[in-house]
Amino acid sequence: MSNVDSRRDGLTARHVLVVVTMSLMCFTSCCLPLSCAGVYYPSLVSYLGLSSTAALSVYQTFMSVTMIVVLPFAGKILAKADARIVLSASSALIGLAFLAMTQFDAVWQWYAAGVVQGMGLAFNLYVAIPTMINRWFAQRIGFFVGLCLAFSGIGGIVFNQLAGILIASGPEGWRTGYAVFGALCLACTLPFTALALKNKPADVGLAPYGAGTGPTDAAAPAAVRGISAAKAMRSPVFYVLALYAGLATFGSISMTMFPTFAQSLSGSFPATAAVAATVVSVASAGGLLGKIALGAICDRSAFAGLLTGSVCGIAGFLLIWLGASSVPAFLAGGFLFGVFFATATVIPPLFARRSFGNLDYSNIYSRISTAAALCSAIANPVWGLLATGDFVPFFSVALACVIGAFLAGSYVVRVSSDASSRFEEAPVGIE
Repeated sequence: MSNVDSRRDGLTARHVLVVVTMSLMCFTSCCLPLSCAGVYYPSLVSYLGLSSTAALSVYQTFMSVTMIVVLPFAGKILAKADARIVLSASSALIGLAFLAMTQFDAVWQWYAAGVVQGMGLAFNLYVAIPTMINRWFAQRIGFFVGLCLAFSGIGGIVFNQLAGILIASGPEGWRTGYAVFGALCLACTLPFTALALKNKPADVGLAPYGAGTGPTDAAAPAAVRGISAAKAMRSPVFYVLALYAGLATFGSISMTMFPTFAQSLSGSFPATAAVAATVVSVASAGGLLGKIALGAICDRSAFAGLLTGSVCGIAGFLLIWLGASSVPAFLAGGFLFGVFFATATVIPPLFARRSFGNLDYSNIYSRISTAAALCSAIANPVWGLLATGDFVPFFSVALACVIGAFLAGSYVVRVSSDASSRFEEAPVGIE
């Protein structure tokens, strides 16, 4: 295609399909194995004759460890191979594992499924959305990344309820639940990744949204700017950004212990203890709105987005901890914490582009994500150990995570403010 005006100040159908595909991927293939795993545990523990959920929940540890191993390679693969093939394969791994789980009858089989799903999640959860949005959009990247990621929160609300109904449908209703999850994952991803998604805008004679390329040969690849992964890894900001991603992820997972804290108040504040489950739902709602809002704020000011998320995190923890005598204050704390929760997934990919450009983006960001995956793997047992007694250690560490993340993020913003002047330019398609 030549002599085509590739300037697109508005969205084309192709750009919209990228957003739809990434949103559906987050809605199903990312949400189902992560946000909805716990709802199956009571039935599975009973069926397998286990003494506790600990042996079964190791399934997600296998998943996390696999992601840590695969992530350094995931960015390289997605940068070089056709995204349609890669993301179709990764989504298929997650969906087919769910279908296989309908036939499981031994706990080790869940461990194997965790490995398989972890391979798919390394691509879908960490690399796919920021990489594809960066390829197809030159403006409002934060908003679209946040919008796609917000669908994981929507999925958690919808699919946990659905799973509960399916599990209760019969003596082994969990098998039906896994079958439906597998079908949903495959049906909501494969038709889009295989048929609707295109690897790069130039493949269909387009430019990234907002690139402002003007009339030109649309088949000519757009120039990209940034630095290589090898050069990025020699920069202190790379490791500080990885530290930010790790601290934000570690701090956000503390949410799993909020019900435990609420229930510990049954003697002193029974009304607060009664909303133990509600605080997680409220935090999820805060995360859902926070992902969209923080993405839009970061489009205008990286520091404003960082500050907003950090202030909400500190205020949220303090209200949950010190405002537990008041149910409205307690729930407000949960909502504000949810905004901080959103920073763990929204801010790192945006800061990575700001710091290193899009020349070797997927390779760089996949390596930064390894820190987040590592912290995710160790967070639950650590928070479980801290969630005892008067909870002073728990909230002290939680607040330290927020403050540490803010300081690390502030350094990244300051150092990367003039990073573009050091970027290299190469006439290759948008990474």
